[in-house]
Amino acid sequence: MNLQQKIKSLPSTPGVYLMKDSYGTILYVGKSKELKKRVQSYFRPSTVHAPKIKRLVTHVSDLDHIVTDTEFEAFLLEWQLIQEYKPHYNRKMKSPQGFIYLTIPKNREYRSLKITTQPLNSEKFHCFGPYTSRKSVVRAIEGFKSIFRFQCSHPNNKKSRCLNYSLGLCNGICLGGSALEAYDQMLDLLIAHLEQQDNGLMKLVNSRMEEAAEKLEFEEAARYRNYRNILNSLFYKEEVIHFTEENHKLAIVEEIDEETGKVFFIQRTEVVLVEKFAFGDGMEGLKVKILEHLSTRATEAPFQGVTKFEIDKAQIIYSYLNSGNCRYVIIDDSWLDEENERMLLEQLNGLLPEKNA
Repeated sequence: MNLQQKIKSLPSTPGVYLMKDSYGTILYVGKSKELKKRVQSYFRPSTVHAPKIKRLVTHVSDLDHIVTDTEFEAFLLEWQLIQEYKPHYNRKMKSPQGFIYLTIPKNREYRSLKITTQPLNSEKFHCFGPYTSRKSVVRAIEGFKSIFRFQCSHPNNKKSRCLNYSLGLCNGICLGGSALEAYDQMLDLLIAHLEQQDNGLMKLVNSRMEEAAEKLEFEEAARYRNYRNILNSLFYKEEVIHFTEENHKLAIVEEIDEETGKVFFIQRTEVVLVEKFAFGDGMEGLKVKILEHLSTRATEAPFQGVTKFEIDKAQIIYSYLNSGNCRYVIIDDSWLDEENERMLLEQLNGLLPEKNA
C-alpha cells in the first residue's frame, strides 16, 4: 500500500500518526482527534503551511498510525513516542532553546528584562518561568516597553536623548531622573504581577484600554487588550508548575461512546492505571484497583520541583483537565483509608455520565 492509499484508509478516530522517510526513519509524530482529517491536511496545497511543514512533507514516504480510544490517550501516547524516538521534525518544530526564563535584576540600577535558558541566582535576580514559548515572552517584553514608552536606545547613558526619544518611543530613561523613576515603578508592578502578589499592572492596562475606547481610539485600545492577553498567558506555565508540584492523585474519565468509557489514574504526571469499563457496571471494581495502586503511594516522600523532562507531560495533563473534554477528580489521600472508602466511591461515581450516576 503506497502513501496515498494509507492516507485514504486512515480512520476518523483519535490516534497517533508516525511519518517516515524512505529508510523507515520516523521523522515526525503527531496526534489528532480525527486521524484521517489531520493527516490529509498536511498533503493539501495550502498557503498557511509553515516552511517547516512544507519541508517535512517533501521527505515523507511512509506512514504508520496507532488508534486510541480517546483523545487524551492520543496526547499521552504522542508524548511517549516522542520521548522514545526523538524525531527530527518534532525538535525542529519546537524552540531550540527548549525552556526559557524571564529575568530581572534586583539591583536598583537600571534593570533590564532579559531572556535566559537557565534560572539565574535568586539572590540577584527575579526569575520567572520556565516557559516553553519564547515568542510569548518576547512579546511580553516588547509589549511592556512599547505601551509604556520604554524603548530606549541607550538607557545607561543618562546624559543625552536617544533616537527613540525623538520618535516618541522612549519616555526619557536615557536622561535619568523622573523618567527612570517611572520605569522602576512600572517594573515593580510587572514583578508583582508575575509573582501574583498585586494586580495593579492589570488594572492600569485595563484603565488605559477603556480610556482609549471612550475616545474612539480603537487601535490603541486593541494594543492594550492584546498586551493584557499576553500578560495573562505568562501565568499559564506557572499554573502548570504549581499544580504539578502539588503531586495530585487524579482520576480522569473520558467517554468512548454512550455505554463505555476509559478511566486514567494519575500520580503527579505518571499514569499508574488505565481501564476501559462499562458505565453500567459502576465504579466499585475500579475503586478497588485504585486502592491497590494508590494507597501505597500516600506515604511517599514529596517530589521536588518540576523537571524539564516532565513539564511537557504536565502541560498535557493540565491542559486536558481544563479543556472540558473529560471529567476528573483530585483524590484526597484520606479517601484511601479503609474508613473513608465510601467517600472515594462517591467521588468516582460522580465522574459517570448523569444517566449512569
